[in-house]
Amino acid sequence: MSFDFNMDQKVRITFSDKAAAVIMDDMFVFSISKKAEFVNLIFFNYREDSEMSLEHYLIRRKEELLERLKGIRAEEKVKAEIIGAMLEADRKRIRDKINRYSKNGRTGGSEVIRLNKKNTEYLEGEECQEDKVYRESAGRYVKCVLEEYAELPFIKRAKIIKKEVYREVNNAIELKKILRVRTEASGQPEIFLVYPYKIVSDLMDTREYLVGYRRKKGEHSTEKRAASFSLVRMDDVKVMEEKAFLSEKDIRELEKSIRERSAAFLLQEPAEIRVRLTEKGKKLYNRKLYSRPDRISERSTDYEYVFICTENQAYNYFIYFGGEAEVISPASLRKRMFEVYKRGYMKYGENN
Repeated sequence: MSFDFNMDQKVRITFSDKAAAVIMDDMFVFSISKKAEFVNLIFFNYREDSEMSLEHYLIRRKEELLERLKGIRAEEKVKAEIIGAMLEADRKRIRDKINRYSKNGRTGGSEVIRLNKKNTEYLEGEECQEDKVYRESAGRYVKCVLEEYAELPFIKRAKIIKKEVYREVNNAIELKKILRVRTEASGQPEIFLVYPYKIVSDLMDTREYLVGYRRKKGEHSTEKRAASFSLVRMDDVKVMEEKAFLSEKDIRELEKSIRERSAAFLLQEPAEIRVRLTEKGKKLYNRKLYSRPDRISERSTDYEYVFICTENQAYNYFIYFGGEAEVISPASLRKRMFEVYKRGYMKYGENN
């Protein structure tokens, strides 16, 4: 038996306050404007791995337990009893989560979501065995998958949203082939040919980056340079037939760059950055550790700090300091900071 649908393929869902907030935030971050598109994407990409697909999860879990117990000397009956007890505990735990998610509501009430063809075909097909779990309510099933998604940290949610991108990137790494990446550099769309090395998370495990070497389309392989690409920002990627050879020296230099500059800031070349700090600014620098550029102590003074980092790293770090930090050089970064603060003043300053 499977879920039944009427002709319009719509389900009514009441998301919890937390799930509703996470969905809206992630829609903004990933530039998805329609709620139905987002819900369909998450359900399609996550339903196979979600514990909310209870029957599917228990089948997969049983196979894992059988594999783990292969080398253990025990009677088959004993093994079966152990597996049965563990699966029953899993079933109870997940049913408790389903009941909790099902009861989570919010003051905004319910909303109607139209499911797309792929998700409808899955719910109507024999592959889906969750109808009894959710009492044939497709809306309840979809809601629970989204509620579980909303409890995941951002880095795991990004992997779900960018599932196809991760698949292509991992294929390129495994096959050691060039990856064609279309992304933005300095605000302009560009195509890069990437020699992929590995996926690395930032220091706080909030983002993941593809680290490797890159060259622009049309350049020769001798012109490749170290780079990183945020997987959150990657959309148009394709594994090419061309091999992506990285020597031991290439890898050593990449590892050195990751240690010195972090995975988040490899796309730009490092430059000398000079910043004048107030007393409060110095205290902020000592407290704010995330993405903090390292001060070159022998070239710095009490109030003017010198860094060797990318302009993007300095911008992303010092933009939150307001008047407690003044970029002295380079001129391009100083102008960038000025333009941002100027736009802020135009919004707020003239009316006060």
